[in-house]
Amino acid sequence: MSAILKLIHVPQATGWAFAAAITLATTEEDKSKLVAALCQVDNNNWTGISTLGYYLPKSVNMALALATTKKDKAKLVAALCQINSNNWTGIKVLLDKHPESIGAILALATTEGDKSKITAALSQDDKSKIIAILCQVDDKGKTGLRVLGRNFPKSVKTALALATTQEDKSKFVAALCQVDDNNWTGISILGYYAPESINMALALATTKKDKAKLVAALCQVDDNNWAGIKVLGRYAPTSINTVLALATTQEDKSKFVAALCQVDNKGQTGLNTLLCHTPNAITAALAIATTKQDKSKLLATLCQVNNKGKTGLKVLIDDHPASINTALALATTKEDQSMLTAALSQDDKSKIVATLCQVNDKGKTGLKALTCYTPAAVNAALALAITKEDKEKLVMALCRVGNEGWTGLKVLECYAPQSVDAALALATTDFDKAILALAQAKVTVNDYDSVRANPNLQKALVAAYDYLNSGRFGWHRTHGNHGKEQTYQFIQNLMAKKNNDLNNIQTEMQQWLKGYGVFSFSSNCNRSSRVRFAYQSELFGQAATPFFEMRDEDRKAIRQTILDFSVPAPAPPH
Repeated sequence: MSAILKLIHVPQATGWAFAAAITLATTEEDKSKLVAALCQVDNNNWTGISTLGYYLPKSVNMALALATTKKDKAKLVAALCQINSNNWTGIKVLLDKHPESIGAILALATTEGDKSKITAALSQDDKSKIIAILCQVDDKGKTGLRVLGRNFPKSVKTALALATTQEDKSKFVAALCQVDDNNWTGISILGYYAPESINMALALATTKKDKAKLVAALCQVDDNNWAGIKVLGRYAPTSINTVLALATTQEDKSKFVAALCQVDNKGQTGLNTLLCHTPNAITAALAIATTKQDKSKLLATLCQVNNKGKTGLKVLIDDHPASINTALALATTKEDQSMLTAALSQDDKSKIVATLCQVNDKGKTGLKALTCYTPAAVNAALALAITKEDKEKLVMALCRVGNEGWTGLKVLECYAPQSVDAALALATTDFDKAILALAQAKVTVNDYDSVRANPNLQKALVAAYDYLNSGRFGWHRTHGNHGKEQTYQFIQNLMAKKNNDLNNIQTEMQQWLKGYGVFSFSSNCNRSSRVRFAYQSELFGQAATPFFEMRDEDRKAIRQTILDFSVPAPAPPH
């Protein structure tokens, strides 16, 4: 038996002597010698550290602190896992005699191997006892788990791994939710000091009740006006998606929304923090708002100007364009749409429009995706197009045929019919109206340059567009859907021509008025007739008098003039 063990075996006179011996060990070499002595096994399979714990429990923490190297820590771990003649491990002895040393014991395990040794050396009862100790609350509202996270952050995962029963997991969850005298919860402390353990800590909540407790704790505001979710967003950003997934009820989702909108002592919100530090969680964070009220709150927060002079929307546009659609989906009321528009500069609006017009790997534009998944937000998106260029971009996106064979306009008619008028209102130029007419007639054009370069073709297509969108159709209307089908045929025939010079366009327009097919109806002369739009195209001469101001006989005369219009025969080839 070493001298140190003999010293330990006479506790009544040597408590001070052992402490003195530790004090004398000032070099790494001397500390290692004492560690070796503490690891020595006597004839009853008791190690020095176990004996110390039994006879001098108050000296245990000093003894454990001697191990400052990985090698010495590993030696002590092995000694603590040694089983004595009473079939007790050293950990069990210390757990029984000096439970306050649990944190220091766990801190010795710096390798995965040592962590596994400690876990394997503990019975289920021992694990539960350790968890109970770590979950005890002192007079300042601090748990042992909190102290472990603050002083031995690398040991937290070892401690959390001890919870294998539902009861023990729930105890840890309660400890994570405990609020100290500074309004810090255990989960916030771990997020700040032991961020690598957060996902493991969150995984302890497996019941609805425990998840709800953690949600409440993550919404707790500390003395800096930081909610727990903000702390985790700043110091444990990879955990935020897991955090958000805890909210399974509307009530919990609303709590998270309030926490994200919480303003700290420096004027920053939790959402600002997420925008800066958790790019992969932004979409999920915005999607947590599912009620009109919560959407309005988050949108208002996005529209706030931070201390750098930027709104959250600006940060989103510049750094997280993939989340734009989710942000637009927050604007479901006219008031919110107005707030969104007012918060954006013209440059920002153009950037969003460009993002909405981008095509993803599935052949979908952002506008089409927005229409499919958040149709209520389409009007807000369309309202961002103020300039002619932006309106044209959106019109072209509406006319684009996706991999599924649908144009954006067709998707809009199906999923967001309330936005069709706003979409058509984007067409302010002949070119815009022309390509929309092509989309309505299901004519696919790979290159719009031929349309852009032919003003007469544009005029003809605009006539067709204005007719199709005159709002005069339906089974109870004159000609009903017949006029639409005739117009689709007109557009298709126009685009099928190899040569769309003025003569060919005029000839085709005359046929449009006469009708296609044996059972077709020729155009009448009412205010919404094909004649009116052919006349207004000015492809057959200048329209001096508005069609709706003409008398019936004048309209009939115009119709006959167009039908009798002499189109020069093509010149013979040389």
